[in-house]
Amino acid sequence: RVAIYGARGDMADVAIDVVLRHPGVKCVGIIDRALAGTRIRGIRVYGAFDLPRLHPDYVLIAAAWSGPAIFDQLRPLEPRMTLVPLYDLHAAVWQLLIPRV
Repeated sequence: RVAIYGARGDMADVAIDVVLRHPGVKCVGIIDRALAGTRIRGIRVYGAFDLPRLHPDYVLIAAAWSGPAIFDQLRPLEPRMTLVPLYDLHAAVWQLLIPRV
């Protein structure tokens, strides 16, 4: 269960492509305050306050410039969902997601 945060983000199109390409991954929604209530490629767009109700296992943060601020805003939700900052490949979470061989 994945949510993508930042429909207008630099990495949103690629993130949506990857998620939709994998049948074992369920996209529970896209999060974007300005576009809430619309649909992008058949996926409903929600506001940030909907995240706890959507209850994704992972939140892919697709915004590059505002990504760090979004990460800080979502930090209190970390015990309930894993935040994955696509803009920061050095973030500690990547060591868990892609273990080194």
